[in-house]
Amino acid sequence: MKNHMFCGFSCNSGFTANFWMTGLMLLIFTSCSESAFEFEDISDELSALSQTQAARYGKIGISDAANDGIDEFYFLEPTVAKNPKFSGRFHPDLLPVVEISDDFGFERLHQVFTRNDPAYKISVDRTNQHYVLNWNSSKNKAEKGKIYRVRVRIGEKVMGYMDVAIVPKNQGKLDGGLTPLQENQSLKIQFRLEEKHCPANIIVEPESADILVGQAKQFIAKVYNYYGELLDNIKVKWSLENEEIASINKEGKVSAIAVGTTKIVAKASDVAGAANLNIGDDNCYELGTFTDPRDGQIYKTIKIGKQIWFAQNLNYNYQNQGCAFNREEVEDGCPNVGAQYHSLTQARLVCPDGWHLPDNQEWRQLGSALLGTDIPFRSSNSPSVFWSSTLDVIIDDFDNSVFYYYTYPRFISYNVLVVEEKLSDRENDNVPCRCLKN
Repeated sequence: MKNHMFCGFSCNSGFTANFWMTGLMLLIFTSCSESAFEFEDISDELSALSQTQAARYGKIGISDAANDGIDEFYFLEPTVAKNPKFSGRFHPDLLPVVEISDDFGFERLHQVFTRNDPAYKISVDRTNQHYVLNWNSSKNKAEKGKIYRVRVRIGEKVMGYMDVAIVPKNQGKLDGGLTPLQENQSLKIQFRLEEKHCPANIIVEPESADILVGQAKQFIAKVYNYYGELLDNIKVKWSLENEEIASINKEGKVSAIAVGTTKIVAKASDVAGAANLNIGDDNCYELGTFTDPRDGQIYKTIKIGKQIWFAQNLNYNYQNQGCAFNREEVEDGCPNVGAQYHSLTQARLVCPDGWHLPDNQEWRQLGSALLGTDIPFRSSNSPSVFWSSTLDVIIDDFDNSVFYYYTYPRFISYNVLVVEEKLSDRENDNVPCRCLKN
């Protein structure tokens, strides 16, 4: 029998069959091996990524009422394998937002769906009682090997989420609660939102209030559900943190008893809201500072009642005339005691914008507030005199005085107790200024 030779190989039928069989097996093995390695590699990558995200953001997988999440929110088939059990009343009139991102902090968004966006729209199926949208992963090029969180929120409240891994074709179930989605495929997302009647947030109004001893203030509580909807006819229980300074009735009306600060608390079920209440009297004061933009000098200020005063003498060098103005011998002490202005005309011009030289009535109002108190309007224990803007009244410390300020040592180093008033026709003297806020 003749054997035909080709390139040094025998081409008999047995050898030919074995040759091609071997080649076919190698081809199949190579193809299967590549597929198997690809699957294994993506699974390992997703597992590692899932663990990283879990360490930073907590639970990975699905969060809804059926998976230890918020009540009245459910993912439905075909988004999940099986519909959960629910019994509430469907709420078709909400405005949910569905956000998709591979950044679980959602600082970078991959895709957003709303009720009003025709391109990325959330629809309402009132017959079957659910919301539905279609996420086309190829449209915004979701990347294979990444995990995307799909979250549903109402306003700022996140109702739930599911974590979706983009995988190659023919990949099966993933570990760690991830939902697989083949690359360039679409995922139909259906979810159900039910009505909520339980309080989730209480806002007390006003948020803060200032009243005097003997006065009353009405507070109101607005109760909202988790969707941010105002709930009617929800009774709240009112209370005070400090019952020694005020009382409160069942309707939220507070009566001030003593000076102090307290929180007003409104509670319904296990939800509470609070407001701040400051109780003062006519002698309460508040300290602050003011920077004169003309020269950068910083002055202490004091709020007494509704007036805000300089708590230090003005030290502005008016028209570069020197801080003492015709009293050069005290110029070196000027930064400590403030400038002295030799005429009422000057004194009326020296206060910075937004402030003014007080008149007689404003001084009298201050005198009434200071009488018999420890309010630190002054900074020494010696009598003090100041300009008034009223022409026929000069504030002096001698025979023609309008106000005498007497001090007595207390637990603070200064205290104004008595104010007296006399008339004078003098207009020129070297007297400091205290400015009053407009």
